Amino acid sequence: MPSAPIAPADWRSQLAAAQASIAREHPDSGTLRALLPVMKTEHLAEIGLWLGLSLLLEALLPQAVEAWMSALDAALANGQSRLATSLWLELATLGREHGDAAMALRLDLHAADLARASRDATLQAQSTLAVAADLFALGEHSDANRMLDQAMSEPALATLGDARANEQIAVLLAVAGRPVRACHHYALAAHRYLADGAGLGELRCRLQLSALGDDPQARIRAAALAAELDPIRLDRAQHLQLAGLFETQGELARAVTHLEAALAPAPQQLPASSRRIGTVAMRLQLLASRLELAQLRDQTAQETEQDGLTGGLSRAALHTRLPALVDNAGAGAPLSLLQVSIDRFGDIRAQRARHLGDDVLRTVAALLRLDRQPGDLLARIGDDEFLLALPATDATAALNTAESIRRAIAHFDWAALHPALSVSVSIGAASCQPGDSADILLFRADLARYLAQRDGGNRVSSSEGVPA
Repeated sequence: MPSAPIAPADWRSQLAAAQASIAREHPDSGTLRALLPVMKTEHLAEIGLWLGLSLLLEALLPQAVEAWMSALDAALANGQSRLATSLWLELATLGREHGDAAMALRLDLHAADLARASRDATLQAQSTLAVAADLFALGEHSDANRMLDQAMSEPALATLGDARANEQIAVLLAVAGRPVRACHHYALAAHRYLADGAGLGELRCRLQLSALGDDPQARIRAAALAAELDPIRLDRAQHLQLAGLFETQGELARAVTHLEAALAPAPQQLPASSRRIGTVAMRLQLLASRLELAQLRDQTAQETEQDGLTGGLSRAALHTRLPALVDNAGAGAPLSLLQVSIDRFGDIRAQRARHLGDDVLRTVAALLRLDRQPGDLLARIGDDEFLLALPATDATAALNTAESIRRAIAHFDWAALHPALSVSVSIGAASCQPGDSADILLFRADLARYLAQRDGGNRVSSSEGVPA
């Protein structure tokens, strides 16, 4: 039976109730979804932010991303820079927690730009803290500690009273090897979780206080919380920590119970598959590119150099920059080009909605950007054609790169865009030879791409042996 319509006048109380539930780490996605259709556009971003948090509590990762993407569109359209910054920070955290710290860093740097533009000291401190988290995840500990110190020196950070923020601060301080300060923030977070009635969050913090600070009161409280909470809500790490805690207290039966829970197979429905996580990561890559494009459109000097759909260089910009690369190659530095054409793209355009063709182009461009090196150039040179210029890359390395790209595109989960969609590319590889001009090198790459398509597509062809 469908839910009764929610009167727009009641939306703020409905949202407050949902926020209180989420603070207790109990989802309330139904209420938030019911609010969306009756809201004015200026409220959609705020509701979408909380809907994403609720969906994450239900382990609905792709749906959370979709909610945040829609909310971000609304925030940017309405000039709500504070909400947009919060959404970028959430999306970056999601990316970092699912193994893509490099992408999270891109997102958090965008969040920092938005925070500076909004002149919000708290959001600036939070975005600096998020960048530190990304750098720790990337193994850049020196820069990470510097960013952490910068964030911790901000007065606005000291005024943060919410539990989640203090727990995040404590986690980073523990990674940085500062257990005393970490314990201070874990204690703040635990008290806030207690006030919110969020037993699971409090348990996480009490367990860390017990481990880092050898706090007997934290152990007693953690044991009490473990008895109150539904065991299914605890993850493997928490069960293992509790097993160790009860073993040291001589409560062997309770220790064995938690050890068995830690060793039991995880419920099938909770983890997102690696394929789904990969798809989510790509959606976040595309989202990062969208903001990059929005920023570029505000810079008229750069507009003429950018392809407005994919964010790569325009064909004209490539022709401006390529001769210098060829001249450098003539001085002995390797240079290779990869010309990439989407197979049967005309059929995709004809058989699907136009926006799907645009999504395919954006996704291919995002895949081409993965693992690129400083100095590499990506340009869109035709409706369905891209060119990668790879300085310092010889013929063998270029072929290996081309094959890696071909596989990544062929194996990408295109069904996430449309159930019946599959995409492949043909790639022509050419390396600069003595006497080559930019036009000759482009010709040989184009001819190699033609040979790859002529042989059926979804393959790589080299210009070796192809006359100029």
